[in-house]
Amino acid sequence: GWKADWFQYMRNNHILFGICLHHPLHPVEWWERIVMLLGSTAFGLAATTCVYLWDASYNPAGMDDTVVTVWGNYAITKGQIVLWTFGCLLHSVFDF
Repeated sequence: GWKADWFQYMRNNHILFGICLHHPLHPVEWWERIVMLLGSTAFGLAATTCVYLWDASYNPAGMDDTVVTVWGNYAITKGQIVLWTFGCLLHSVFDF
């Protein structure tokens, strides 16, 4: 059924699950998957750094503006929201 197909697809294609759970006959080996994971992580860090530097250069005063405070102590700033949205979007495009 579709669940078994989906599980097999995720075992072969997920960036973390695929390292240990891929099918033995799949052409991509475990060490190649680790290289892809490292490349994906490096790109994610570079993408979020670029987004941060771009936003900080055009709006330096607004990066630390608090948007919402959670649990009374933790402030979520505009800069964090920008990084989480655009950085994750760029990272997802890279992994696709």
